Amino acid sequence: LSQLARLFPDTIAVDPAKAWDLAAFHPEGAAAFAIGWPSPLGGMTSESTPKVTVAALTWNPGRGLIASIGKKTRQTAVSCQFLVWLAEPDQREAFRAVCPRVELAPEQNDRSNVRDDYRAYQSINSRDTRVEPMELSLRMANANQYRAILADCLVSAIREPDQIDAILADCSAKWDQLTANLGVDTQRISEEQSLGLRK
Repeated sequence: LSQLARLFPDTIAVDPAKAWDLAAFHPEGAAAFAIGWPSPLGGMTSESTPKVTVAALTWNPGRGLIASIGKKTRQTAVSCQFLVWLAEPDQREAFRAVCPRVELAPEQNDRSNVRDDYRAYQSINSRDTRVEPMELSLRMANANQYRAILADCLVSAIREPDQIDAILADCSAKWDQLTANLGVDTQRISEEQSLGLRK
C-alpha cells in the first residue's frame, strides 16, 4: 500500500465512491489506480466500466457503524432502546443500502450476492478472517526474496494490466531462477518444514 500511495498519491486515499468516479466514469479516465468497493446499489458491471480492470486487494481497516451510550446520558433507557433498534435486521438492511460498511447479521440474505463482482469481492475480503491466508503465505527460507519479486511484478501489472499474462510468466521464470540459485533441494526441504510435512 505504501508503494501504491507513492505511485498514485492523488487517488490512494479518496473516498471509495470518488475512487470509482475517477477511475471508471471520468470522461478523460484521469485516474490510473484507485481503491473502491462494490456499491450495494450496483452500477459497476463490466458493461458500464469497459476500460477498468478490477484487481483483488485484500485490506480490511475494521471500520463500521459504531454506536455507544455516553457515561452521563440522562435517558439511559431510551438510549438502550435506540441501540437495540439500530441493531435490528430491518435497520441493518436499510443502512446497508446507503453504506456498504454496515454489515448484515449472519442469518440475513444480502441482496447484492446475486452480482458476480460483489460475491468475488466479499470472498476475497473475508480471507483475512480465515486460516487460508496463513496457509498461502510464504514461510520458507528466503521467502522475502520471493515476495520482493512478486511485489515488483504486481506493481508492473497495475501499471500495464494489458500485459498481465507476460508479467506473471516473467515472475514465474524469476521464481524458478531464484529457486535454482538457492538450491532446489534446500528450498524443497524448507518448504516442507514450513508446512509441517518434515521435521
